[in-house]
Amino acid sequence: MTSPTPAQDRDLHASLLTSQEDNHIVIWLVGDQDLATVSTLDTALTNALELDHLHLVVDLSKTSFIDAATIGALTRSRTTFQQQSRTLTLRAPTDFVGRVLGLCRVTHLLDPNPTPPSTPTRASHT
Repeated sequence: MTSPTPAQDRDLHASLLTSQEDNHIVIWLVGDQDLATVSTLDTALTNALELDHLHLVVDLSKTSFIDAATIGALTRSRTTFQQQSRTLTLRAPTDFVGRVLGLCRVTHLLDPNPTPPSTPTRASHT
């Protein structure tokens, strides 16, 4: 696994890290993920599309809040990945985030056989 790299400098409540694990790219959503952070997520998802990896995992184990804008970005990107015969899955949501995903009826985005999340070697709370 390569060290995650920060992809956002918003405030002390959110950051976005990326890393490579085995045969997939991981985007770690840390802290609050909402309308204020969704453009950075969109950029990271677009950049992931440009890589040769077939699989993208979005790790939610460090996400404290998620809103409809973030869920919309994830579902749109999943559709784009599927059109290219690639996958985008979510893993390890916190209890709160899992409830929000259930209320929004997008639990189908969760990986049914998730690999245990590794811990980012460099956490960034920017």
